[in-house]
Amino acid sequence: MEKKVLSFGEFVKRIQNLKEALSVQGIHYSNITCNASEISGIRESTGNDFSIDTHKLYNAYSNLEYPDELTTTNIKEYVGRVASPSLAILIASGIYKE
Repeated sequence: MEKKVLSFGEFVKRIQNLKEALSVQGIHYSNITCNASEISGIRESTGNDFSIDTHKLYNAYSNLEYPDELTTTNIKEYVGRVASPSLAILIASGIYKE
């Protein structure tokens, strides 16, 4: 069965519906905002902001198989140091529940 991949526009819409996400390690990310170029928010435990390139995260989503390849190690190859919030956002967006 071939993987269904959302268009970039639909991907952005799904993430725009998020306000918060929880990582697999229990880290809480809040104040999530998204547009076509950037996803941003706050890591609650530290109060630090994070910023993710929307196109880079979309590439990770498009190329990595769920659930086997969907790890922070693999996502880091696409987005760099913001792998944990990236993975949390992908999972919280519900795009893998279809």
